Amino acid sequence: MDHRALALGVAALLAASAASARADVFLMKGGGRLTGDVVKQSKDDYGTKWVHVRTGFGTVRLQKKLIKKTVKAKRDKNVIRLTEVAVVALEGDVRVSRNDGATWQPLRVVPPDDATLADEQVPPRLGPGDRVKTAKDSRGEFDIGYGALHLEAEGEVVFNKAGASMAVLKGRSGVRVDESVPGKEFRVETPQASMGVRGTMFLVDVEGNATTVSVGEGQVAIGERVLDAGDAARVVADATPEDALLVDDAEDRFERLRRSFTFAPLEWIAVPAGKFAYGGGTRLTSVTSPVSGGPVDPGGSVQVQKLKLPAFLITRTELTVAEFRSARSWALRVGADKLVRSTVPSGSSPMTDVQARADGPPADDEPATLPWFDARAIAAAYGARLQSEAEWEYAYYARATTVFSWGDSPALSMEYERNVGNSGERAIAWDELTRMKPQEFAALGSHAQPVGTLRANKWGLHDMLSNVAEWCEDTDHPTLSGQPKDGSPRTTGAATTRMNRGHGVGTAFPFDPKMRRRALITQRHGVRLVRRIDQK
Repeated sequence: MDHRALALGVAALLAASAASARADVFLMKGGGRLTGDVVKQSKDDYGTKWVHVRTGFGTVRLQKKLIKKTVKAKRDKNVIRLTEVAVVALEGDVRVSRNDGATWQPLRVVPPDDATLADEQVPPRLGPGDRVKTAKDSRGEFDIGYGALHLEAEGEVVFNKAGASMAVLKGRSGVRVDESVPGKEFRVETPQASMGVRGTMFLVDVEGNATTVSVGEGQVAIGERVLDAGDAARVVADATPEDALLVDDAEDRFERLRRSFTFAPLEWIAVPAGKFAYGGGTRLTSVTSPVSGGPVDPGGSVQVQKLKLPAFLITRTELTVAEFRSARSWALRVGADKLVRSTVPSGSSPMTDVQARADGPPADDEPATLPWFDARAIAAAYGARLQSEAEWEYAYYARATTVFSWGDSPALSMEYERNVGNSGERAIAWDELTRMKPQEFAALGSHAQPVGTLRANKWGLHDMLSNVAEWCEDTDHPTLSGQPKDGSPRTTGAATTRMNRGHGVGTAFPFDPKMRRRALITQRHGVRLVRRIDQK
Protein backbone atom coordinates (compact mmCIF):
# COMPACT_ATOMS: atom_id res chain seq x y z
CA MET A 1 0.00 0.00 0.00
CA ASP A 2 1.29 3.43 -0.92
CA HIS A 3 1.32 5.82 2.06
CA ARG A 4 2.03 9.17 0.44
CA ALA A 5 2.25 12.20 2.69
CA LEU A 6 2.87 15.88 2.19
CA ALA A 7 4.63 17.89 4.88
CA LEU A 8 2.52 20.94 5.71
CA GLY A 9 3.36 24.08 7.64
CA VAL A 10 6.65 25.18 9.12
CA ALA A 11 9.81 23.12 8.69
CA ALA A 12 10.57 20.91 11.66
CA LEU A 13 13.13 22.15 14.17
CA LEU A 14 15.74 19.58 14.93
CA ALA A 15 15.94 20.06 18.67
CA ALA A 16 14.79 22.20 21.54
CA SER A 17 18.20 23.60 22.40
CA ALA A 18 20.99 25.09 20.37
CA ALA A 19 23.53 22.89 22.09
CA SER A 20 21.85 19.71 20.91
CA ALA A 21 20.89 21.07 17.47
CA ARG A 22 24.40 22.40 16.89
CA ALA A 23 22.86 25.45 15.22
CA ASP A 24 22.56 29.10 16.12
CA VAL A 25 19.17 30.17 17.47
CA PHE A 26 18.01 33.73 16.85
CA LEU A 27 15.45 34.99 19.37
CA MET A 28 13.43 37.88 17.95
CA LYS A 29 12.18 40.90 19.85
CA GLY A 30 8.46 40.61 20.41
CA GLY A 31 8.52 36.83 19.96
CA GLY A 32 9.61 34.34 17.34
CA ARG A 33 12.77 32.35 16.78
CA LEU A 34 14.81 31.10 13.85
CA THR A 35 17.37 28.32 13.76
CA GLY A 36 20.13 28.30 11.20
CA ASP A 37 23.53 29.52 10.05
CA VAL A 38 24.46 33.06 9.08
CA VAL A 39 25.68 33.03 5.49
CA LYS A 40 26.21 36.79 5.10
CA GLN A 41 25.20 40.24 6.31
CA SER A 42 24.08 43.22 4.23
CA LYS A 43 22.84 46.80 4.43
CA ASP A 44 20.04 48.26 2.31
CA ASP A 45 19.43 51.79 1.04
CA TYR A 46 17.40 52.62 4.16
CA GLY A 47 20.48 51.89 6.27
CA THR A 48 18.88 48.74 7.68
CA LYS A 49 21.33 45.99 8.55
CA TRP A 50 20.24 42.46 7.57
CA VAL A 51 21.40 39.04 8.66
CA HIS A 52 20.90 36.29 6.05
CA VAL A 53 20.13 33.01 7.81
CA ARG A 54 20.24 29.68 6.01
CA THR A 55 17.37 27.49 7.26
CA GLY A 56 15.75 24.23 6.28
CA PHE A 57 13.31 25.99 3.93
CA GLY A 58 15.52 28.58 2.25
CA THR A 59 17.33 31.77 3.17
CA VAL A 60 15.62 34.17 5.59
CA ARG A 61 16.52 37.86 5.76
CA LEU A 62 16.30 38.99 9.39
CA GLN A 63 16.72 42.61 10.47
CA LYS A 64 19.69 42.75 12.79
CA LYS A 65 17.88 45.16 15.14
CA LEU A 66 15.12 42.56 15.62
CA ILE A 67 17.51 40.02 17.11
CA LYS A 68 17.03 40.00 20.86
CA LYS A 69 19.58 37.29 21.52
CA THR A 70 21.66 34.84 19.56
CA VAL A 71 22.36 31.49 21.18
CA LYS A 72 25.58 30.26 19.63
CA ALA A 73 25.91 26.54 19.05
CA LYS A 74 28.88 24.31 19.58
CA ARG A 75 29.99 22.82 16.29
CA ASP A 76 32.99 21.51 14.49
CA LYS A 77 34.74 24.51 13.00
CA ASN A 78 34.71 23.57 9.32
CA VAL A 79 31.91 21.01 9.03
CA ILE A 80 28.38 22.08 8.16
CA ARG A 81 25.79 20.92 10.67
CA LEU A 82 22.23 20.32 9.53
CA THR A 83 20.13 22.79 11.50
CA GLU A 84 16.66 21.91 10.21
CA VAL A 85 15.33 19.00 8.20
CA ALA A 86 11.91 19.27 6.58
CA VAL A 87 10.06 16.15 5.52
CA VAL A 88 8.90 16.95 2.01
CA ALA A 89 7.36 13.68 0.82
CA LEU A 90 7.16 10.07 1.96
CA GLU A 91 6.10 7.06 -0.01
CA GLY A 92 5.62 3.56 1.38
CA ASP A 93 7.14 2.44 4.67
CA VAL A 94 9.59 5.04 6.02
CA ARG A 95 10.75 4.78 9.64
CA VAL A 96 12.79 6.77 12.14
CA SER A 97 14.92 5.68 15.10
CA ARG A 98 16.00 8.03 17.85
CA ASN A 99 18.04 5.51 19.81
CA ASP A 100 20.68 4.44 17.30
CA GLY A 101 18.53 1.80 15.64
CA ALA A 102 17.35 -0.03 18.75
CA THR A 103 13.68 0.70 17.99
CA TRP A 104 11.90 2.17 14.96
CA GLN A 105 8.66 4.14 14.54
CA PRO A 106 6.75 5.00 11.34
CA LEU A 107 7.60 8.41 9.93
CA ARG A 108 4.42 9.78 8.43
CA VAL A 109 2.81 13.15 7.83
CA VAL A 110 -0.84 12.78 6.90
CA PRO A 111 -2.87 15.69 5.49
CA PRO A 112 -5.92 16.52 7.63
CA ASP A 113 -9.26 15.01 6.67
CA ASP A 114 -10.70 18.31 5.49
CA ALA A 115 -7.67 18.91 3.23
CA THR A 116 -6.96 22.31 4.74
CA LEU A 117 -3.48 23.78 4.76
CA ALA A 118 -3.43 25.10 8.31
CA ASP A 119 0.07 26.05 9.30
CA GLU A 120 -0.35 24.33 12.66
CA GLN A 121 0.19 21.00 10.89
CA VAL A 122 3.81 20.33 11.88
CA PRO A 123 5.80 17.41 10.49
CA PRO A 124 7.73 15.06 12.81
CA ARG A 125 10.90 16.44 14.36
CA LEU A 126 14.18 15.02 13.15
CA GLY A 127 17.15 15.61 15.43
CA PRO A 128 20.89 15.01 15.57
CA GLY A 129 21.58 11.29 15.55
CA ASP A 130 18.15 10.42 14.18
CA ARG A 131 18.24 7.56 11.69
CA VAL A 132 15.79 7.21 8.82
CA LYS A 133 15.30 4.10 6.72
CA THR A 134 13.09 3.07 3.85
CA ALA A 135 11.61 -0.35 3.15
CA LYS A 136 11.27 -2.03 -0.23
CA ASP A 137 9.33 0.09 -2.77
CA SER A 138 9.55 3.09 -0.46
CA ARG A 139 11.31 6.43 -0.60
CA GLY A 140 11.69 9.74 1.23
CA GLU A 141 12.35 13.31 0.14
CA PHE A 142 13.88 15.75 2.64
CA ASP A 143 14.97 19.37 2.66
CA ILE A 144 18.21 19.30 4.66
CA GLY A 145 18.70 23.06 4.85
CA TYR A 146 21.79 23.17 2.66
CA GLY A 147 20.17 21.28 -0.17
CA ALA A 148 18.05 18.16 -0.51
CA LEU A 149 18.16 14.42 0.16
CA HIS A 150 16.44 11.74 -1.90
CA LEU A 151 16.50 8.41 -0.03
CA GLU A 152 15.64 5.46 -2.26
CA ALA A 153 14.22 2.05 -1.33
CA GLU A 154 16.01 -0.01 1.32
CA GLY A 155 18.22 2.88 2.29
CA GLU A 156 19.33 4.23 5.64
CA VAL A 157 20.87 7.55 6.71
CA VAL A 158 21.69 9.31 9.96
CA PHE A 159 21.86 13.08 10.42
CA ASN A 160 24.77 14.88 12.12
CA LYS A 161 26.73 11.74 12.92
CA ALA A 162 29.93 12.46 14.86
CA GLY A 163 32.10 14.73 12.69
CA ALA A 164 29.95 14.49 9.57
CA SER A 165 26.93 16.40 8.29
CA MET A 166 25.24 13.08 7.53
CA ALA A 167 26.08 9.42 7.10
CA VAL A 168 24.74 7.00 4.51
CA LEU A 169 24.66 3.57 6.13
CA LYS A 170 23.15 1.55 3.30
CA GLY A 171 21.23 1.82 0.04
CA ARG A 172 21.21 4.66 -2.46
CA SER A 173 20.88 8.33 -1.58
CA GLY A 174 20.80 11.29 -3.93
CA VAL A 175 22.18 14.45 -2.38
CA ARG A 176 22.20 18.04 -3.57
CA VAL A 177 24.40 20.45 -1.63
CA ASP A 178 24.26 24.18 -2.29
CA GLU A 179 27.33 26.38 -2.05
CA SER A 180 25.92 28.37 0.85
CA VAL A 181 28.51 28.73 3.63
CA PRO A 182 31.94 29.84 2.42
CA GLY A 183 34.81 28.14 4.18
CA LYS A 184 32.71 25.25 5.45
CA GLU A 185 32.48 21.72 4.18
CA PHE A 186 29.50 19.44 3.86
CA ARG A 187 30.83 16.04 4.94
CA VAL A 188 29.22 12.70 4.14
CA GLU A 189 30.39 9.44 5.67
CA THR A 190 29.74 5.83 4.71
CA PRO A 191 31.14 2.64 6.29
CA GLN A 192 33.91 2.73 3.67
CA ALA A 193 34.54 6.41 2.87
CA SER A 194 34.50 9.99 4.13
CA MET A 195 33.67 12.64 1.53
CA GLY A 196 34.02 16.40 1.47
CA VAL A 197 31.43 18.16 -0.68
CA ARG A 198 30.87 21.73 -1.83
CA GLY A 199 28.16 22.91 -4.19
CA THR A 200 27.38 19.65 -5.91
CA MET A 201 24.89 16.91 -6.74
CA PHE A 202 25.83 13.27 -6.36
CA LEU A 203 24.64 9.74 -5.66
CA VAL A 204 25.97 7.51 -2.91
CA ASP A 205 25.41 3.73 -3.12
CA VAL A 206 26.30 1.62 -0.09
CA GLU A 207 26.00 -2.09 -0.85
CA GLY A 208 27.79 -4.86 1.01
CA ASN A 209 31.38 -3.83 1.69
CA ALA A 210 31.56 -1.14 -1.01
CA THR A 211 30.56 2.50 -1.51
CA THR A 212 30.03 3.88 -5.00
CA VAL A 213 29.98 7.64 -5.48
CA SER A 214 28.70 9.18 -8.74
CA VAL A 215 29.05 12.92 -9.29
CA GLY A 216 26.47 14.79 -11.37
CA GLU A 217 27.61 18.37 -10.74
CA GLY A 218 30.48 20.00 -8.86
CA GLN A 219 33.15 17.99 -7.06
CA VAL A 220 33.42 15.38 -4.33
CA ALA A 221 36.72 14.80 -2.54
CA ILE A 222 37.47 11.32 -1.14
CA GLY A 223 40.77 11.74 0.62
CA GLU A 224 43.18 13.11 -1.96
CA ARG A 225 41.09 11.93 -4.87
CA VAL A 226 38.75 14.52 -6.39
CA LEU A 227 35.81 13.40 -8.50
CA ASP A 228 34.49 15.81 -11.11
CA ALA A 229 31.07 15.92 -12.80
CA GLY A 230 30.55 12.66 -14.69
CA ASP A 231 33.06 10.70 -12.56
CA ALA A 232 32.22 7.73 -10.40
CA ALA A 233 34.40 5.82 -7.94
CA ARG A 234 34.01 2.69 -5.87
CA VAL A 235 35.65 2.29 -2.46
CA VAL A 236 35.73 -1.15 -0.84
CA ALA A 237 36.26 -1.99 2.80
CA ASP A 238 39.86 -1.62 4.04
CA ALA A 239 40.92 0.23 0.88
CA THR A 240 42.42 3.72 1.09
CA PRO A 241 40.61 6.54 -0.73
CA GLU A 242 43.54 6.80 -3.11
CA ASP A 243 42.89 3.19 -4.16
CA ALA A 244 39.31 4.00 -5.14
CA LEU A 245 38.41 2.35 -8.40
CA LEU A 246 37.05 4.74 -11.02
CA VAL A 247 34.00 3.32 -12.77
CA ASP A 248 32.33 4.66 -15.90
CA ASP A 249 28.66 4.58 -14.94
CA ALA A 250 27.88 8.00 -13.52
CA GLU A 251 26.23 9.68 -16.48
CA ASP A 252 23.31 7.28 -16.85
CA ARG A 253 22.43 7.43 -13.16
CA PHE A 254 21.47 11.07 -12.84
CA GLU A 255 18.28 11.52 -14.80
CA ARG A 256 16.03 10.71 -11.85
CA LEU A 257 18.24 12.68 -9.49
CA ARG A 258 18.02 15.79 -11.66
CA ARG A 259 14.23 15.48 -11.79
CA SER A 260 14.11 15.23 -8.02
CA PHE A 261 16.23 18.27 -7.37
CA THR A 262 14.85 20.96 -9.64
CA PHE A 263 12.91 22.51 -6.74
CA ALA A 264 13.82 26.21 -6.63
CA PRO A 265 14.50 27.61 -3.13
CA LEU A 266 12.66 30.75 -2.06
CA GLU A 267 13.93 33.78 -0.19
CA TRP A 268 11.97 34.86 2.86
CA ILE A 269 11.69 38.01 4.98
CA ALA A 270 11.21 37.73 8.74
CA VAL A 271 8.31 40.03 9.65
CA PRO A 272 8.36 41.08 13.32
CA ALA A 273 5.47 40.57 15.70
CA GLY A 274 3.39 43.63 16.38
CA LYS A 275 0.04 45.33 16.90
CA PHE A 276 -1.80 46.56 13.85
CA ALA A 277 -4.91 48.61 13.04
CA TYR A 278 -6.37 46.58 10.18
CA GLY A 279 -8.84 48.21 7.81
CA GLY A 280 -10.15 51.71 8.38
CA GLY A 281 -11.18 52.48 4.81
CA THR A 282 -9.54 54.70 2.26
CA ARG A 283 -7.19 57.51 3.17
CA LEU A 284 -7.24 58.89 -0.37
CA THR A 285 -10.43 60.98 -0.17
CA SER A 286 -8.40 64.19 -0.49
CA VAL A 287 -6.10 62.76 -3.15
CA THR A 288 -7.60 62.73 -6.64
CA SER A 289 -6.54 60.52 -9.47
CA PRO A 290 -4.62 62.46 -12.14
CA VAL A 291 -6.34 60.26 -14.72
CA SER A 292 -10.00 60.36 -13.76
CA GLY A 293 -10.01 63.59 -11.76
CA GLY A 294 -12.08 61.96 -9.05
CA PRO A 295 -11.42 60.00 -5.88
CA VAL A 296 -9.71 56.64 -6.16
CA ASP A 297 -11.82 53.57 -5.35
CA PRO A 298 -12.83 53.97 -1.69
CA GLY A 299 -11.52 50.48 -1.01
CA GLY A 300 -11.43 48.57 2.23
CA SER A 301 -13.94 48.30 5.00
CA VAL A 302 -14.37 51.41 7.13
CA GLN A 303 -14.20 49.20 10.19
CA VAL A 304 -10.96 49.02 12.15
CA GLN A 305 -9.87 45.75 13.71
CA LYS A 306 -7.08 45.87 16.26
CA LEU A 307 -4.88 42.84 15.64
CA LYS A 308 -1.76 41.44 17.25
CA LEU A 309 0.25 39.43 14.77
CA PRO A 310 2.98 37.00 15.76
CA ALA A 311 6.24 37.00 13.84
CA PHE A 312 6.00 35.25 10.48
CA LEU A 313 7.92 34.73 7.25
CA ILE A 314 6.78 36.03 3.88
CA THR A 315 8.43 35.61 0.50
CA ARG A 316 10.53 38.62 -0.51
CA THR A 317 8.99 38.75 -3.99
CA GLU A 318 6.05 37.30 -5.86
CA LEU A 319 6.52 33.71 -7.02
CA THR A 320 8.26 33.76 -10.39
CA VAL A 321 7.50 31.75 -13.51
CA ALA A 322 10.68 29.68 -12.98
CA GLU A 323 9.80 28.98 -9.33
CA PHE A 324 6.27 27.96 -10.28
CA ARG A 325 7.43 25.56 -12.99
CA SER A 326 9.91 24.02 -10.59
CA ALA A 327 7.32 23.62 -7.85
CA ARG A 328 4.62 22.46 -10.28
CA SER A 329 6.43 19.22 -11.12
CA TRP A 330 7.21 18.72 -7.45
CA ALA A 331 3.61 19.38 -6.40
CA LEU A 332 2.35 16.76 -8.84
CA ARG A 333 4.93 14.25 -7.61
CA VAL A 334 4.11 14.65 -3.92
CA GLY A 335 0.35 14.97 -4.39
CA ALA A 336 -0.09 18.59 -3.33
CA ASP A 337 -2.64 19.12 -6.09
CA LYS A 338 -4.88 16.45 -4.52
CA LEU A 339 -5.32 18.61 -1.41
CA VAL A 340 -7.18 21.25 -3.41
CA ARG A 341 -8.87 19.03 -5.99
CA SER A 342 -12.26 19.58 -4.36
CA THR A 343 -11.99 23.33 -4.97
CA VAL A 344 -11.35 23.03 -8.71
CA PRO A 345 -14.50 24.05 -10.61
CA SER A 346 -15.94 21.71 -13.20
CA GLY A 347 -14.28 22.22 -16.56
CA SER A 348 -11.05 23.63 -15.11
CA SER A 349 -7.72 21.82 -15.42
CA PRO A 350 -5.50 22.07 -12.34
CA MET A 351 -1.75 22.73 -12.51
CA THR A 352 -1.66 24.07 -16.05
CA ASP A 353 1.28 26.19 -17.15
CA VAL A 354 1.37 29.98 -16.94
CA GLN A 355 -0.40 31.81 -19.73
CA ALA A 356 1.47 33.58 -22.48
CA ARG A 357 1.06 37.31 -22.99
CA ALA A 358 -0.13 38.75 -26.29
CA ASP A 359 3.50 39.42 -27.23
CA GLY A 360 4.81 36.02 -26.16
CA PRO A 361 5.57 33.90 -23.09
CA PRO A 362 6.56 35.61 -19.83
CA ALA A 363 10.20 35.57 -18.78
CA ASP A 364 11.39 33.23 -16.03
CA ASP A 365 11.87 36.10 -13.57
CA GLU A 366 8.42 37.62 -14.11
CA PRO A 367 5.61 36.84 -11.64
CA ALA A 368 3.55 33.72 -12.28
CA THR A 369 -0.21 34.30 -12.36
CA LEU A 370 -2.31 31.28 -11.39
CA PRO A 371 -5.86 30.29 -10.52
CA TRP A 372 -6.38 30.31 -6.77
CA PHE A 373 -6.52 26.52 -6.45
CA ASP A 374 -3.17 26.15 -8.23
CA ALA A 375 -1.64 28.89 -6.10
CA ARG A 376 -2.75 26.99 -3.01
CA ALA A 377 -1.29 23.73 -4.26
CA ILE A 378 2.04 25.41 -5.00
CA ALA A 379 2.02 26.84 -1.48
CA ALA A 380 1.51 23.33 -0.12
CA ALA A 381 4.42 22.02 -2.20
CA TYR A 382 6.62 24.61 -0.50
CA GLY A 383 5.28 23.62 2.94
CA ALA A 384 3.63 27.03 3.27
CA ARG A 385 0.28 28.72 2.61
CA LEU A 386 -1.02 31.82 0.88
CA GLN A 387 -0.87 35.09 2.77
CA SER A 388 -3.92 36.39 4.59
CA GLU A 389 -5.34 39.82 3.83
CA ALA A 390 -4.26 41.05 7.25
CA GLU A 391 -0.73 39.71 6.82
CA TRP A 392 -0.48 41.40 3.41
CA GLU A 393 -1.59 44.77 4.78
CA TYR A 394 0.65 44.54 7.86
CA ALA A 395 3.69 43.57 5.77
CA TYR A 396 2.92 46.15 3.05
CA TYR A 397 2.86 49.13 5.41
CA ALA A 398 5.82 47.93 7.53
CA ARG A 399 4.45 50.12 10.35
CA ALA A 400 4.16 53.22 8.13
CA THR A 401 1.18 55.46 8.96
CA THR A 402 1.15 57.30 5.62
CA VAL A 403 -1.20 56.72 2.68
CA PHE A 404 1.32 54.45 0.98
CA SER A 405 4.19 52.49 2.50
CA TRP A 406 6.67 55.04 1.07
CA GLY A 407 4.75 58.19 2.07
CA ASP A 408 1.78 60.25 0.85
CA SER A 409 2.92 61.16 -2.65
CA PRO A 410 1.58 58.99 -5.48
CA ALA A 411 4.39 60.27 -7.72
CA LEU A 412 6.91 58.26 -5.68
CA SER A 413 5.10 55.09 -6.72
CA MET A 414 7.34 55.12 -9.81
CA GLU A 415 10.27 54.13 -7.57
CA TYR A 416 8.46 51.38 -5.68
CA GLU A 417 5.65 49.96 -7.78
CA ARG A 418 4.83 49.10 -11.38
CA ASN A 419 2.38 51.06 -13.56
CA VAL A 420 1.91 51.85 -17.23
CA GLY A 421 4.72 54.39 -17.05
CA ASN A 422 7.51 52.02 -15.99
CA SER A 423 6.27 48.68 -17.36
CA GLY A 424 5.98 49.28 -21.09
CA GLU A 425 8.11 49.64 -24.16
CA ARG A 426 9.45 53.01 -23.01
CA ALA A 427 9.76 54.76 -19.66
CA ILE A 428 7.40 57.68 -19.11
CA ALA A 429 7.95 60.35 -16.47
CA TRP A 430 5.22 60.92 -13.90
CA ASP A 431 4.37 64.41 -15.16
CA GLU A 432 3.85 63.13 -18.69
CA LEU A 433 1.90 60.14 -17.43
CA THR A 434 -0.58 62.31 -15.54
CA ARG A 435 -1.37 64.23 -18.73
CA MET A 436 -2.17 61.09 -20.73
CA LYS A 437 -5.69 59.86 -21.33
CA PRO A 438 -6.65 56.34 -20.23
CA GLN A 439 -7.32 55.28 -23.82
CA GLU A 440 -3.66 55.99 -24.62
CA PHE A 441 -2.39 53.43 -22.11
CA ALA A 442 -2.96 50.40 -24.33
CA ALA A 443 -0.40 51.67 -26.85
CA LEU A 444 2.33 51.61 -24.18
CA GLY A 445 2.53 47.80 -24.22
CA SER A 446 2.80 47.51 -20.44
CA HIS A 447 3.00 44.09 -18.78
CA ALA A 448 4.27 42.58 -15.55
CA GLN A 449 8.01 43.05 -15.06
CA PRO A 450 10.77 40.95 -13.45
CA VAL A 451 10.26 40.79 -9.68
CA GLY A 452 12.41 42.67 -7.19
CA THR A 453 13.78 45.28 -9.61
CA LEU A 454 12.30 48.38 -7.92
CA ARG A 455 12.86 49.62 -4.38
CA ALA A 456 11.67 47.49 -1.48
CA ASN A 457 9.65 48.76 1.46
CA LYS A 458 11.31 49.16 4.84
CA TRP A 459 10.87 45.48 5.64
CA GLY A 460 12.62 44.42 2.45
CA LEU A 461 9.53 43.38 0.47
CA HIS A 462 9.24 44.10 -3.25
CA ASP A 463 6.24 44.70 -5.55
CA MET A 464 3.66 44.47 -2.79
CA LEU A 465 1.12 46.94 -4.19
CA SER A 466 1.50 46.30 -7.91
CA ASN A 467 3.07 44.35 -10.76
CA VAL A 468 0.31 41.76 -10.36
CA ALA A 469 -2.53 41.45 -7.88
CA GLU A 470 -1.78 38.77 -5.26
CA TRP A 471 -4.03 35.98 -4.05
CA CYS A 472 -4.92 35.67 -0.37
CA GLU A 473 -6.04 32.58 1.50
CA ASP A 474 -9.21 34.32 2.75
CA THR A 475 -12.70 33.61 1.51
CA ASP A 476 -14.99 36.49 0.53
CA HIS A 477 -16.31 38.49 3.50
CA PRO A 478 -17.95 41.89 2.96
CA THR A 479 -16.79 43.26 6.33
CA LEU A 480 -13.89 42.72 8.73
CA SER A 481 -16.15 41.46 11.49
CA GLY A 482 -14.93 38.09 12.70
CA GLN A 483 -11.32 38.63 11.61
CA PRO A 484 -8.98 36.40 13.70
CA LYS A 485 -7.07 38.60 16.10
CA ASP A 486 -3.73 37.05 15.13
CA GLY A 487 -4.14 38.03 11.48
CA SER A 488 -4.55 34.47 10.20
CA PRO A 489 -6.84 33.84 7.21
CA ARG A 490 -10.62 33.66 7.40
CA THR A 491 -11.59 30.54 5.46
CA THR A 492 -15.27 30.10 6.38
CA GLY A 493 -18.06 30.75 3.93
CA ALA A 494 -18.37 30.34 0.18
CA ALA A 495 -15.16 29.29 -1.52
CA THR A 496 -15.98 30.11 -5.16
CA THR A 497 -14.39 33.52 -4.69
CA ARG A 498 -11.24 34.46 -2.78
CA MET A 499 -9.69 37.76 -1.82
CA ASN A 500 -6.71 39.42 -3.46
CA ARG A 501 -4.71 42.56 -2.75
CA GLY A 502 -2.76 44.98 -4.92
CA HIS A 503 -3.15 45.41 -8.67
CA GLY A 504 -1.54 45.02 -12.08
CA VAL A 505 0.32 47.47 -14.29
CA GLY A 506 -2.57 48.78 -16.40
CA THR A 507 -3.13 51.98 -14.44
CA ALA A 508 -1.13 55.18 -13.92
CA PHE A 509 -2.30 55.90 -10.39
CA PRO A 510 -1.58 53.47 -7.52
CA PHE A 511 -4.61 51.83 -5.98
CA ASP A 512 -5.59 52.44 -2.40
CA PRO A 513 -3.61 49.87 -0.36
CA LYS A 514 -6.66 49.44 1.87
CA MET A 515 -8.80 48.29 -1.05
CA ARG A 516 -10.15 44.76 -0.62
CA ARG A 517 -10.91 42.88 -3.84
CA ARG A 518 -12.59 39.57 -4.57
CA ALA A 519 -12.13 37.33 -7.60
CA LEU A 520 -13.41 34.00 -8.87
CA ILE A 521 -10.92 31.25 -8.05
CA THR A 522 -10.56 30.54 -11.79
CA GLN A 523 -9.04 33.97 -12.38
CA ARG A 524 -5.27 34.35 -12.45
CA HIS A 525 -3.34 36.42 -9.92
CA GLY A 526 0.12 36.45 -8.38
CA VAL A 527 1.35 34.33 -5.48
CA ARG A 528 3.12 35.30 -2.26
CA LEU A 529 3.66 32.71 0.47
CA VAL A 530 3.69 32.84 4.26
CA ARG A 531 5.06 30.64 7.04
CA ARG A 532 4.39 31.06 10.73
CA ILE A 533 7.52 30.43 12.80
CA ASP A 534 8.20 28.97 16.23
CA GLN A 535 7.08 31.50 18.86
CA LYS A 536 8.80 29.93 21.88
